[in-house]
Amino acid sequence: MSHRQLFCPPDESEDIKQILAHIEEQCEYQCIRVEEYQYLLKDMKKELEKVSEQKKKIMKDLMKLELDMHNLLQETATQTEWKDGEAKDLKRHIRNLEGQLKECQSLCLENEKVIQKKDEALSKLIRK
Repeated sequence: MSHRQLFCPPDESEDIKQILAHIEEQCEYQCIRVEEYQYLLKDMKKELEKVSEQKKKIMKDLMKLELDMHNLLQETATQTEWKDGEAKDLKRHIRNLEGQLKECQSLCLENEKVIQKKDEALSKLIRK
């Protein structure tokens, strides 16, 4: 006997068929769930790629903004330095002008005194 046939009573055979049918149902259900998960995974990978691209773009924009900010800071520092130098020059010029004004006021005062003396001398001469 090369083939042995297992003999199962008819009621056990039906139970086995029901169990096999149930297992096949479960297998089909699990296969469907696996397919759903595969689609979900595929969608998540696409979404991850989109997010990665957005991140790259944001990082590129951020680097550009940082470079712009650095350039603006340098420009501001240069302008501030130039304005400070200009303010020092103007202060020095104001001091020179104040000195000249004092000198002019002094000369005017001296001239007034001289004119006053000459005026007094002239008045004396006219009265005589």
